Amino acid sequence: SKFKLSVVFDVDEFRHWLLPRKGVVSSFVNVSPEGEVTDFCSYYHLHSTVLGHEKHSTLFAAYSFYNVARTVDLTELMRDCLILAKNEG
Repeated sequence: SKFKLSVVFDVDEFRHWLLPRKGVVSSFVNVSPEGEVTDFCSYYHLHSTVLGHEKHSTLFAAYSFYNVARTVDLTELMRDCLILAKNEG
């Protein structure tokens, strides 16, 4: 194993924390031609109210949550994740 510390999720925990739920959690995987999941990125959504601004009333933020980069550089994975978050709105 590459790391000495890792999270072990049971099925229910995995469902709760990592499966996509619109407006709550977004998750994406890269899959090799052989069908193996090679990379994973996820983020959670947190919407905040903007006070006293005439044009904007809500700030939509995406917070990096659980990410695994095995075949791409972590910086590249995070850049892709930022693009996906922006495209979600």
